[in-house]
Amino acid sequence: KKVYLWSHGVKTSELKTSTRLLFKAFFTHVTGVLMYNRYNCKYMKMIGCREECLHVIHNSLDTSTQSAIYERLSSSDIYTRHFGNNNPTLIYIGRIQRVKKTEQILDAMALLKEKGLYVNLVVVGANVDDEMFTQKLSDYQLQDNVWMYGPCFDEKKNSELIYNAAVCVSPGNVGLTCIHVLSYGTPVITNDNFSTQMPEYEAIKKGVTGDFFKENDIDDLANKIDYWISLTPEQRSNSRNIARETIVNEWSVDYQINLLTKILI
Repeated sequence: KKVYLWSHGVKTSELKTSTRLLFKAFFTHVTGVLMYNRYNCKYMKMIGCREECLHVIHNSLDTSTQSAIYERLSSSDIYTRHFGNNNPTLIYIGRIQRVKKTEQILDAMALLKEKGLYVNLVVVGANVDDEMFTQKLSDYQLQDNVWMYGPCFDEKKNSELIYNAAVCVSPGNVGLTCIHVLSYGTPVITNDNFSTQMPEYEAIKKGVTGDFFKENDIDDLANKIDYWISLTPEQRSNSRNIARETIVNEWSVDYQINLLTKILI
C-alpha cells in the first residue's frame, strides 16, 4: 500500500551518523512526504529524499469560517474607546511564554517612546510562564498602553481585535498566529532566524504582508514596527488584500484538499 507521512521533516544538516541513518530509513521508504513548509525540504534531500516525493501542504485554520467573518468586517473604534487615544495598536495573540519572547515587544515600545513615537499593545492570551513580561510592563510604566485582554476563543471578537490592529508582533517563533492574523489581512512581524521558526513564517511576504527583524535586535524590531504603523491607507489596503489572497491560495483547507486530491487520486 502507498504510505504518506505528514511531517516537519528534518530540520538541520547537522546530524549524528546514527540519526541520519534513522531519518534516511524512515523518510526515504515511503511513497511521499507532506511537508509543512519549503525550508526543510533541502534537509530532506540531503538524507536522500527525492524532490518529486516531497509535497508542501502547509498548514491551515478554519478558513471557511474566517473568510465568512472577514466579509462582514469593517474598521471600528475598539482601540480608541479602550485606550482613549489614537495611537496605532500592536497585537500579540497567543500564549505569553518565554519561548515567544513577548517582553521584546515592550522593549521596542519603550524605545519608540523615547523617540516620541507612542503605540498601544493588546495581548490576547494567557501568561503561561513569562514573568519578565509582567516585570517589564511595570518597569517601563506602560500599563496605560497595554491591554491585557486575556484568552479569547470567540472568533468574532478575535477578528475585530486583529482587523483593527496596525500590525501583529510575535518576536519568537510565530507558528499559527501568523496564519490567524494574515487571515484577517493584518501584517505580521517576527524574527529572521528561520532555522528555529515554525513553518508558518513562510506565509509572510517580506515588505508586503509583514517583516522579519534581526533576532533579538530591539532596535531593528522598533524600526520595523515604525515602518508598519506608518503605512498610508492605500498601502494598508494593498497589504490586507495580498495577505488574504496568500492565505486563501496557499494556507487554506481548500489548498490542502486540492493537493491531497492531486496526490492521492
